[in-house]
Amino acid sequence: MTRDTPLAALLFRTHAALVLLSIAAVAVPIVGLLYTRSLVSHITDVEMRNLDAEEAIHRAAWQVEVASRRASRECLVNPRVDPSSIVPDIVAADRALDVALTRHQSRAKSRLLRPARRYHDIVGGIGTNTCQVLSQIAADRLALDEELTDAWIDQLRALHGAIAVSERQARRTSAWSSVAALLFGIGGVLAAALISQKAAHRLGRPLADASATAVRLGRGDFSPVAVVSGGVREIAELSEALARMGRDLGALDRMKQQLLASVSHELHTPLAKLREALSLLADGTAGPLTPRQTRVVQLARDACEREVRTVSALLDISRLQTGQALRIQSAVAIDAVLQAAIDDERPDADERQVAVTLAVEGEAPSLSVDVALVERTVANLVRNAVSVSPPGSTVEVRRRTDGRSVRIEVTDCGPGLPALLRGDPFQAFQSAAVGDRAAGLGLGLPLAREVARAHGGDLVVAYTGPGGTSFAFLLPLAEAQDGPPP
Repeated sequence: MTRDTPLAALLFRTHAALVLLSIAAVAVPIVGLLYTRSLVSHITDVEMRNLDAEEAIHRAAWQVEVASRRASRECLVNPRVDPSSIVPDIVAADRALDVALTRHQSRAKSRLLRPARRYHDIVGGIGTNTCQVLSQIAADRLALDEELTDAWIDQLRALHGAIAVSERQARRTSAWSSVAALLFGIGGVLAAALISQKAAHRLGRPLADASATAVRLGRGDFSPVAVVSGGVREIAELSEALARMGRDLGALDRMKQQLLASVSHELHTPLAKLREALSLLADGTAGPLTPRQTRVVQLARDACEREVRTVSALLDISRLQTGQALRIQSAVAIDAVLQAAIDDERPDADERQVAVTLAVEGEAPSLSVDVALVERTVANLVRNAVSVSPPGSTVEVRRRTDGRSVRIEVTDCGPGLPALLRGDPFQAFQSAAVGDRAAGLGLGLPLAREVARAHGGDLVVAYTGPGGTSFAFLLPLAEAQDGPPP
């Protein structure tokens, strides 16, 4: 047996997958940004600090060279210059260089440290013979100046190269992050579509089936309900509940049909005797009647006929719904059946001052039908049309053939179907007042549709509106029927 998945677990897995893909799509650019930031931090924290340290040493060594040059210029101008006027500047610059070397030599490159230390060494011997010493170290100072300058230029080039390398790495990282984010985004979209399709398949179709089943049960169709399994547990439980409800409602419906059939059968015999007795009274068999008595007997006969029609309708519905065979007659002239149904209802129509006409198109087709049921069905449609049409109007019965079926349209001049019946006017025991006609039992239209479908046809509302309502009674032609209806 297939195990059903709880809905919460299915939704959790679905959302977890989408959340993980979203996290991955966001995390990749963030990782790229962090790596780029680390490259920038390396340039800022390491390379730039080293450059600051080397710049301090270079500046201090250059200050020594500048002080030496000034002193040499003084010596050239005045060979007997007092050393005390030029030595302090050289000594101060040398001390500043010593401080810079002590503080920054751990971060400086060895190529820059060597000329800086040589500057410190050669100016340390300057004493009373300042001009003479300066003249002796002039060549060394020139070489140290070139070496110090070359070392500083090389360090700047190295820094520029490091920045260029970091920039290339940052660009590669950015491109990689963009591509990865794009791939994750595309993957997320595809995964979302796939997951949504799978979720829709596992949730949408069973829920749609459950909804259709509920609608079908609400309309009185209690045929067996297929139980969904192997999907979502809650939907499977809902399907099982609908199946149980369908079985229970079907059992109740069968009990109702049996009760109606039994009651209708029990009422049919006494009503038939009562109708016969009233007919004998009206014919004067039991003796002459006064006009007042005749009127009373006629009212009783009309009431009895209405009850007989109601009981007959219940019996017909019960017989059709239980699948009992129709009393089919072959080669039936449908126009004669229609005329007979109209003639049956003409007295009531005349009393309401409503005309009933029959219009036919083409040759009268030959049908295989249950004549009694079809005649009662058409008579019922005509009776309903007459009851809602105002005096002086006309109810039209029109027959036409479309090649495979006969279409019988009964059109009234009433106000149209009430709102209660517009959704589904063919539900049994559903009725509403129309105009001055009170609500009935709601058996006529359901019986008419059962008769039409039992013959392989149908009964539909062709039109309804302020100008009236038209019902179309469809019956298949004899040659279009595959066989006799059950």
